[in-house]
Amino acid sequence: MRVEHEGRSKGVWAAGIGVGLAASGAMVLSSMLVSSWCGLEMWIPQKLHAALVLGPEALRPGSMAPVWGLGIQVGLLLSLSVVFAAISQRPMPALSAIVAGTLYGAAVFGMVAYVVLPVVSPFLFVYVNAKWLMLYYLVFGATLGLIVPLRSYLSVTHRMPFGEQRA
Repeated sequence: MRVEHEGRSKGVWAAGIGVGLAASGAMVLSSMLVSSWCGLEMWIPQKLHAALVLGPEALRPGSMAPVWGLGIQVGLLLSLSVVFAAISQRPMPALSAIVAGTLYGAAVFGMVAYVVLPVVSPFLFVYVNAKWLMLYYLVFGATLGLIVPLRSYLSVTHRMPFGEQRA
């Protein structure tokens, strides 16, 4: 019984990391595009993540803060993706998975915006625009939900004998 549990646990980690890479990429890209569209520096979202550790100095021009911030952002999003993979192990229809992922993104936004940021970094709580932060987390969650059915479809397709197609 222990071996089965360990195998399932490893599968959740692998699924969470795989799905999380794509979802965090979508969130990072959308945040950079929106920042540029709003007339801000493209790297400001990553600098804000770096400010969690480095403080307000991370916002100064010419620092390595975007690199730190990208690492922090992707690391946090990967851990959130593993949690989503753990709670969504059952197969579900594509639309349900997308809705579940989007709701998960909204729940994470609520925790980050109204619980974590005010406690961890009041500076960021004041600086961050909540509507854009919510958009980023909805993109993250929807991407998580979109990839879950895609991943299961691809795993079934790859297991089929050569030449056969799905009905």
